[in-house]
Amino acid sequence: MASSRILRDLAWRLEAMLYDAASAVLRLLPVDWVSDAGAVLFKLLGPLTPSHAIAARNLELAFPDLDGEARAALLKAQWDSVGRTFFEFPISDRLTPASGRVAADQGRAAPAWLAAPAQAPEAPTPAVRQ
Repeated sequence: MASSRILRDLAWRLEAMLYDAASAVLRLLPVDWVSDAGAVLFKLLGPLTPSHAIAARNLELAFPDLDGEARAALLKAQWDSVGRTFFEFPISDRLTPASGRVAADQGRAAPAWLAAPAQAPEAPTPAVRQ
């Protein structure tokens, strides 16, 4: 039992060291390169994971009228977004409005229903009912 704890501790330490090393490399690169690298890598590897099949099935259930081509485009966009998010996390301190990477919409008022949720618009009918 003690040896399994030691192995788990070593595995966690190795994982932390690899994350720190990857973060250090990503911090050397321009933000656009980091973001694009995450998008490319996840668009290549994401479809090979079991999560892809789950997401595809969920899209079929949620949007039964959507054709296969549109669902495939959504899945591809999803992996692009996840990859960018994962790779940009270690450099998030560099993603500021001053850098031009973030747009803040300061001139628009929030929808009225945010202040009074009872007045929220009617939610669409789900495709799958229980």
